[in-house]
Amino acid sequence: MDERRTIDVMKQIVSGVDYLHRVLHIAHRELSLENVLMNKGRRPHDPIPWAVGI
Repeated sequence: MDERRTIDVMKQIVSGVDYLHRVLHIAHRELSLENVLMNKGRRPHDPIPWAVGI
């Protein structure tokens, strides 16, 4: 992944975490590279999205 794509992915991750915090008042407690997968569209997503509500 080139630098530009890496920056784009990081922006998407930060935006998602910001939404969790500000809007849903949920803290993602295990944010790490191992917890971020890329879907077919090469967009990042959490492999277990339901876990943040536990």
